[in-house]
Amino acid sequence: MNAIAYGWLDSHTILYSSGKKGHQMQEIISWNMKTNKKSVFFRNEASISDVKISPSKSFVLVRLSSSKKKAVIEILNHTGKSVYSAAIPSTELTYEWNPYSDGVLFISGFNENWTYSSYVADVTRKKMDKVHFPQPFAQWCSKDDLLYLDWDKQNPGQTAPLMKRNLTSGKTETVMLDTGYFKKWGKGLMSIAASSESPDKADYIFYNNKGKALSSMSMPLLKTFSDWVIPKMDVIEKTTELITFRPERGGDGSGAGNHFSLVSFNWKTGKEEELLKHKDNEPLSCSPNGQWCLYGTQLENIVNMKTNKSYKLFSRKRG
Repeated sequence: MNAIAYGWLDSHTILYSSGKKGHQMQEIISWNMKTNKKSVFFRNEASISDVKISPSKSFVLVRLSSSKKKAVIEILNHTGKSVYSAAIPSTELTYEWNPYSDGVLFISGFNENWTYSSYVADVTRKKMDKVHFPQPFAQWCSKDDLLYLDWDKQNPGQTAPLMKRNLTSGKTETVMLDTGYFKKWGKGLMSIAASSESPDKADYIFYNNKGKALSSMSMPLLKTFSDWVIPKMDVIEKTTELITFRPERGGDGSGAGNHFSLVSFNWKTGKEEELLKHKDNEPLSCSPNGQWCLYGTQLENIVNMKTNKSYKLFSRKRG
């Protein structure tokens, strides 16, 4: 079976597509791992190119394959019913759900020359407004505020100031300097910066919503000529854990021979635990209750977070 998993609809239910090799995916299946019940969640005549589940699990964005100059998104509710759809002029599309305002999305559509337009879509109000935003990639930090890295477009470097901008007033302020990457979730923020002690290490610093530093961890830093290689990661808010891939070494990140260990870091206790060894840096998606994590290029593997044992997702044996 040629299957692609998309993530968790709840702590026991996975959304995935499957089809014969080479066939386009045109339906999404919901699979409750606890009861083993499967049902068709969504079906469309167009092929499915991406799926992104909202933080609350109330909405599911489905991107449908369309023309080279237009992207079509379909927003479904928790039961798979379509509640909103839109066509956006673009060759590429990025989107970010707002965890502080259910059903709100920040979207950027890119043209062939990498110019972009940004939008805010409100699914519940069935409206989408074009907004002027200084960068195409952003993450919500409140109902009306977005965080973004203010990259220098003429002379891009490996770090940039982390900025906060209010969509209503346009007020912009600097949150911190020299940031290589950041991740925001409901009650916290993590930033990645180069270590002052070693050029081949990165400091991961965790903050609460008031900007107070809670804990930090150090990781080997992989670099290419112009950028950092940021390991894939996911956050489990319920267990206050960052799940990510730790490089075995720092330095050149352009080679294919880099190996990683899957680790968990609890930003509340400061405890780090190695889960799996000798893995590739691949996408991650963890269940809300923290008991399972999917990983792999198509999220085709699953690890039991209690036993640290991994399995093929669609094999019969899972412990």
